[in-house]
Amino acid sequence: MADVINANTTVAVEKEVTEGTLVLPSGAASFVSPLEDGVNEITIQTKEVLERGNTNTSLDKDVSRSGIRIPNGTIGFELKSGDAEAAPEYSEFIESALGGTEAASADVATTTSHTTDTINMADTSAFAVNEIVAVKEAGGEIIHVSPVESIVTNTSITLLVAYGSSFADTVTVKKLIDYRTADSGHPSLSITKYNTNSDATSAATRETAAGCKINSMSIENWTTGQQPTITFAYEGMEYTNTVAVSSYTGTYDDALPVVALNACIYKDGVSLPMNDFTVSVENTIDPKTTTCSENGRVGLRVSNRSISGTVNPYKADDSVAEWDDWDDDTTFSLFAWGYNATTSGNKEEVVSLFMPNCQYTEVTQASLGGLAQNAFTYMARKDSDGPTLSIAFG
Repeated sequence: MADVINANTTVAVEKEVTEGTLVLPSGAASFVSPLEDGVNEITIQTKEVLERGNTNTSLDKDVSRSGIRIPNGTIGFELKSGDAEAAPEYSEFIESALGGTEAASADVATTTSHTTDTINMADTSAFAVNEIVAVKEAGGEIIHVSPVESIVTNTSITLLVAYGSSFADTVTVKKLIDYRTADSGHPSLSITKYNTNSDATSAATRETAAGCKINSMSIENWTTGQQPTITFAYEGMEYTNTVAVSSYTGTYDDALPVVALNACIYKDGVSLPMNDFTVSVENTIDPKTTTCSENGRVGLRVSNRSISGTVNPYKADDSVAEWDDWDDDTTFSLFAWGYNATTSGNKEEVVSLFMPNCQYTEVTQASLGGLAQNAFTYMARKDSDGPTLSIAFG
């Protein structure tokens, strides 16, 4: 017997074909690389303790019974894209949290006479308003990322966030792979964790949670000079814990996480200087229960969703525009993106997110380094032109 070492824990995730039917790892690519901090909370089971209220001659409790058992847990990751403009290795968790996903487009050729925010092209069919696109220079490297603000069909697209100069005639444009809010389609997941001292293929215990859906997702630590993280909490239907080794040694994406430098937050397309930015998605999960099930639960449904977060812009001595937006219930968009720099100074491994319709709901006063701040809580509202929240990678 050897002690389990947290750093050697391996975790895999699979989308289920039938909700609640466990899918064990299908290969090396099924494995993900979560943060070590919190690894022991990835798979947990709780159960309802049913106390018996019988009359008897003792002050003590009778032996209890167990009701519904619920697998649950939290799992956190570095916020990063996949390598070579691919989805991140934890993409199944984002899809389960938000419900929808759209594939990336091919690179679309452009014509000429572009401006800082309008790109001319003969075919705009690959794009839609509020989708996040990347603009690439002739060599194929990304130079700019922005949501699409408007489209003139088969003539041009206009970006929400302007570039620093007019785009060259040789640029191409690509819609990034994204994950977006939807009212249905949240896939159920099977999560497998191997606890081991050294190598899960030779000696390990295996915990599984089947029928899992994400009840919360949070993006945190988007703080100046820090590495942002993304954390998911889930609940499920069935849990097992047994001695079993892994059939695979995981392979992992070698993309680097973003650092919150040159990682701007834009309000209505204009950079809003701040030190910290957060996003939180809270899903209400309603179980379908039946007395005919061994564990009571036969399905989980996302029945409600709330998206909120915080921003803390610095206060100006010549404007109260941010305060007015809170006081007047003004709606606005929030867009954030970060990246890793290429050797030529362009962008790769992009992480971006867009909420087209937000409102400030609370405000308090704060300070950082002796500078005054407005600390706002915002709520993302539904939008007629697309999803409430999109998270895109490239």
